[in-house]
Amino acid sequence: MTLATVFCTLAAIGLVAVGVLALLSPQRLARSYGVEVEESSSYVYVRAAGVRDLILGAILGAASYTGDSIALLFLCALGVILSLADFTLAFTFTRRMRSELVSHLGGAVGFIVIIILLLQTLRR
Repeated sequence: MTLATVFCTLAAIGLVAVGVLALLSPQRLARSYGVEVEESSSYVYVRAAGVRDLILGAILGAASYTGDSIALLFLCALGVILSLADFTLAFTFTRRMRSELVSHLGGAVGFIVIIILLLQTLRR
């Protein structure tokens, strides 16, 4: 198991945890996302984003288990895109930089680091 695979496994666990939190406590997850959810009808969208993270985490975990570097590269690229999209959506809504939004940027940076590690592994 390479360092990149370990980081992918940790990212997968984190994504699954976020997905479970979205399903069980959408209001709390929305707050940590950077946007307050005031109407209970909005919980469906928070839960949908949580299901997205849960599925991505499960697939990332499976690819980590098999050690498929090409699949991991693709999934991490999706992770970068989703993290930046989440940041953009939350920032556009709030119109100000909040500490909660840093987690989205941190996710993008984390996935970029993993991509670099995976590319180094593939060069060997």
